[in-house]
Amino acid sequence: MNAMPGPSEWNSQSVNECFIYRGKDAHLRWKECVAKAKHSTACEAFADEAAAKASVYDYLDGKSFLRSREELVRALHELTRSALLFRTPATLFRRFQTNHL
Repeated sequence: MNAMPGPSEWNSQSVNECFIYRGKDAHLRWKECVAKAKHSTACEAFADEAAAKASVYDYLDGKSFLRSREELVRALHELTRSALLFRTPATLFRRFQTNHL
């Protein structure tokens, strides 16, 4: 997997593809941790972390603010100030556990 491009070589399609890849990876990690959490409560924390990452990458996927580095940074800053955009990892974990296990 290539690293994200620097400011002088910004490619919004490449950035979005990177977020899609990382999002899929986070979703797989989340499912793995949820399955393991049935036998180990320590895995719940890892599932929460993976769920949070998956939520962020889902939010970033295909957004118009990926057109430039500056727009992405601005959007990420706004994201850190807005907790309403995401369900909490614990809520995601319980919903996944209820629906898939």
